[in-house]
Amino acid sequence: MTRGFKNNNPGNIRLNPLIQWDGEIDGNDVAFVTFKSMPYGIRALMKLLLNYQKRGYNTISKILNRYAPPSENNTSNYIGIISSKMGIPKDKILDLNNSATLILLTKSIISVEIGKDSELIPNSDYSLAILLLKDEKLGEIVLKLKEWGWYAIRYWYILILIPVVLYQITKK
Repeated sequence: MTRGFKNNNPGNIRLNPLIQWDGEIDGNDVAFVTFKSMPYGIRALMKLLLNYQKRGYNTISKILNRYAPPSENNTSNYIGIISSKMGIPKDKILDLNNSATLILLTKSIISVEIGKDSELIPNSDYSLAILLLKDEKLGEIVLKLKEWGWYAIRYWYILILIPVVLYQITKK
């Protein structure tokens, strides 16, 4: 399992003492942010990409030269991979205010950043990240419901046993 996946930070966003991300928690990683859930990590990457767009980084080439600079990465290769995955030329202007485009770019970057672990992230986490961007309170409610749903699935037998036990207790 990759570092980005373990940290719920699939974009591998570096720690910055000047930035406190929504959903950021204290983690053991001294270099990268740790998020409380995967949708928050995805949301952070989306927020970063939207901020790039506001500053004029509006093509795959411009975004990745900023996000993964040549001083640290093989940026030209990264650009080629993302352009191919998205099916969009590297110099075409993107509209990241379009949720479908934002999700496609985010998924593509995540697939490069954490490799096969990206396949473990359900599509619902990307939708939740969009919701968290637009309305954090509503997004938190949906995250809680999703969490409770997983508990119900994992512990379904308890949901059956509780009424049986209560019936047995009250029957006496």
